Parts: sequence; C-alpha cells; structure tokens
Amino acid sequence: MTATTDTLQSLRPVEAKHVPAKIETHVPLAADVLSVDDAIDMRFDVPFTHRLRFTQDVLGGPDAKVLLDLLERDAGRPARVLVVLESAMDETLDLSGKFRELAAQAGGVIDLLEPLRLDGGEVIKNDPNAILPALQSILNGNIDRR
Repeated sequence: MTATTDTLQSLRPVEAKHVPAKIETHVPLAADVLSVDDAIDMRFDVPFTHRLRFTQDVLGGPDAKVLLDLLERDAGRPARVLVVLESAMDETLDLSGKFRELAAQAGGVIDLLEPLRLDGGEVIKNDPNAILPALQSILNGNIDRR
C-alpha cells in the first residue's frame, strides 16, 4: 500500500449508528467515489410523516377545510398549488373548476396555478414525454416538494 492508499483507506465510511440529527460517517473523497474497485454503502434515514385524511367531498362543503389545513404555507404567504388532472376525469367532473372555486373561496390561502390536464391511461404510462408539461409547470411555477 502507498501513502495515498493508506489515507483513502482511513477515510472510508464507517457504520453509522442511529443518533437523531447526527451522522457518524466520514465524507467520502472523490477518489473513493470514482474508484472502479470500491463501493460505498451509506445508510441514512429520511424522516417523513404521511398525512392521510378521509373525506366525502374535499373540494366542497365543510370537508374543504381538511385540504386547506394540509397545505403548507410560508410566513403568511399563500400555498402555491399546481393541480395535475387526468383529462378524462376533468372533462367528466370539472375538477379544475372546483379547484378554482375552492381557491377563490379560500381567502388567500391558495395561490392556484393554472390546472394542468394530461392524458391518462396507457398514454401516460407508455410515453415518457407525456409528463413533460407537468415538469415544465413545476419549474415555471416555482413549485417545491410540499
């Protein structure tokens, strides 16, 4: 082993123990990551709360409050919302109209971007380009993960 190899060996990730808000590993160097003969397996946890609510009509009546309460807002600013709908469902149920009504009645809680209608069924499953309008709307609308 050379001095460089010894140094790289000492910087390999160590097994992390579960300690909240603290990661007990070494940061891998580019030389470690790019090495063909090595692999890095680094365990990490991502805390996530899956919030499920059950309603009868979340876009109308008293159940609408359930949806409004789930939307995360920043410091008094309305929640930016992009609604992506299957075209056939929207044509049948006018969901985009219902979302517009909800946003109008919500008193500034929702900043609703123009609802986006996409083909559903086999088209969306088989054509990777079918989701590009959604990706473009997320980018243009400055929508984040929440």
